[in-house]
Amino acid sequence: MRVLHYEPAIRLELGGVVRAVLDIATQQSRGGADVTLATHDATDVPPDFPGEVLVLPGPGPLGRLGPGVAKAKVVASQQDAIHLHGMWSLANIQWAELAKKANCPYFISPHGMLDNWCMDQKGLKKRLFLQLVGKKWLEQACGVHLTATAEQQQSRRWAPKMKSFVCPLPMDMAPFQDIPARDMAAQAEPAYAEDRPIVLFLSRLHEKKRPELLIDVARELQSEATIVLAGDGDPNYVESLRRQASDTTVRFPGFVRGTPKVAMYAHATCFALPTSQENFGYVLFEALAAGAPVLTTKGADTWPEIDTSGGGMVLDPSSKAFAAAIRQLIASPESTVQMGARGRTWALENLNAEAATKQLLNQYAQLKEEQG
Repeated sequence: MRVLHYEPAIRLELGGVVRAVLDIATQQSRGGADVTLATHDATDVPPDFPGEVLVLPGPGPLGRLGPGVAKAKVVASQQDAIHLHGMWSLANIQWAELAKKANCPYFISPHGMLDNWCMDQKGLKKRLFLQLVGKKWLEQACGVHLTATAEQQQSRRWAPKMKSFVCPLPMDMAPFQDIPARDMAAQAEPAYAEDRPIVLFLSRLHEKKRPELLIDVARELQSEATIVLAGDGDPNYVESLRRQASDTTVRFPGFVRGTPKVAMYAHATCFALPTSQENFGYVLFEALAAGAPVLTTKGADTWPEIDTSGGGMVLDPSSKAFAAAIRQLIASPESTVQMGARGRTWALENLNAEAATKQLLNQYAQLKEEQG
């Protein structure tokens, strides 16, 4: 099967959607599909990416394909399926039109962008987009891929006739098979060299993920633990966080990737993500796979899986609740290690990239056949 994925910019600091696109495309290539990854910016496409990379000129004004549309038209006619990612892109609408002209089915992954919290942000503009082009685009898709039942429940209201299905994202568990030494974490964040509990937040620094709540937790815990806020974000927002944390021991190591990232998960007392909204939440499952107990909220679409894993706690989104849970973990180190071990076992047993990839490719084929 020839499959094209389109994502405007492949830059990992832009967040989880880019990671999802890379993982889906990589695993589908390894699973036998003939995959093309189309983008305007291939900065973080791995050198060993097993598919074809198509770098388009542009993008054009208002997020359209711009000068890349001619090349996109040619490549669209060569595909068996076109998979579009995200919601608010006019380029995606153009790809859908090219797909229809080529008699090629297109699929959409909203990546949580139709969740209630997301739709409340700049809601008027998003509702206008849906009214003008988005609802029709969703409902004419051969299939809409959602990563969790909670996402499916929230998305239906915006396009009731869309043909949606739930399939987890294919996570590569290879980096988590062997746990790196603690000194690898200390290379990225010197606080790991100290004999002191670490509470790790590792994600894009964005208000929806509530890093401010953990700054409040740091004030409450004082000398009991070090809060590490690892990640990039809007420079002005990150600077505002630094100012808020100036009277605490909160650390800001920046964007971390590779082996040091795995080590930071593994050697943290716990991983905390007090998010308002999260779709699949790669970081939650990475933390589980590395053996870190996970603290999160029902803002994550996959909170039932975190709860079921036995490796995490689903908390109220308050500094009081998070501080109490962290104190509980610090006070019971043996129980904390056991919780981390349960989560790691669950993640390695249940997050099967091969199975998720096969499921998604089968959905393409099944829905394509149903569409006729």
